[in-house]
Amino acid sequence: GFDGLPAAPAAPLAPLVQASFPAYLTLPAPARQRFRAAIGAGRDGRVFTVAGACNSEAYAFVRRVATGLYDTSGMTALHGAVTRFAPSFTRVSMAARGGYTVGSLFDPDWVEPGVCPLGEGPLACELRQTNASIIIIELGTGDQFGWKDFEPHYREIVDYALQAGALPVLVTKADDLDHQQGGSPEGFINDVIRRVAAERQLPLIDFHAATRSLPNFGLLDEGNFDFHLSPAGSDLHLQATLQ
Repeated sequence: GFDGLPAAPAAPLAPLVQASFPAYLTLPAPARQRFRAAIGAGRDGRVFTVAGACNSEAYAFVRRVATGLYDTSGMTALHGAVTRFAPSFTRVSMAARGGYTVGSLFDPDWVEPGVCPLGEGPLACELRQTNASIIIIELGTGDQFGWKDFEPHYREIVDYALQAGALPVLVTKADDLDHQQGGSPEGFINDVIRRVAAERQLPLIDFHAATRSLPNFGLLDEGNFDFHLSPAGSDLHLQATLQ
């Protein structure tokens, strides 16, 4: 028994220090509260999902962790995230597919027959099936010609995720196709994403800012308008997400 042992004096509590993040990551305090609220409302605190286009498809993104194609063994600080969200790295999200635009996520035509109820779009179906507490939203590359309508549709997606009780994590894109191909002001879509994140006090991965130091800004040289991620861009994509 321990009953006869003297009680040790209580150790003083260490001061709570905000985690130090790279400049391209923003995590406002209200976002932490939203995450706790999501779990409190019954969403699974071990599960995230992804909404995006080609660079966000599982085989090029999160499944690389599950299959060992992205080695995290030397990244001690990230092991907690890999362990906690382990079930999420194997999932193929219905809300992430090559060619997706902001309008695709509410379009039932993009849902495989028999997988979701009639009339339900990819976003609603994915959030319902996974019960994810976090949804990583990476859209805009496919909206280069529809940039004038991007903001209202993007806000609708963010609002839907919030109303469903999940925490959206917003991500800018490495390319600037809306400017190069669509004729928008330079950085238009990425500026929308940054603005929505700031207004709603949501986590932001400013991937565009993160890739400025990479060769060809983290994009494959495709000989025209580049938008697929290079190996270096893909690695940084995963690293920033895990951080």
